[in-house]
Amino acid sequence: GEALVDQVGGAFAPREGTKGLAVVELTEGDYVAACFVPTGTSMAADGAVTEGTGVPHFMGGMVHEFTVSA
Repeated sequence: GEALVDQVGGAFAPREGTKGLAVVELTEGDYVAACFVPTGTSMAADGAVTEGTGVPHFMGGMVHEFTVSA
């Protein structure tokens, strides 16, 4: 799926129970925010990531379409 996407920004997933923020400069148009992290991915307290083997989160609904206008 990522090969079909023009990535214009990115964000990281904060630890559970915290909030994240992404700041991107977008031109007017239609966009989709989607999470490509595989289901089952986890992060240890030391920051080590274990990648899951499940489908990407966007396939379970972690996706949002939005429009940027002037």
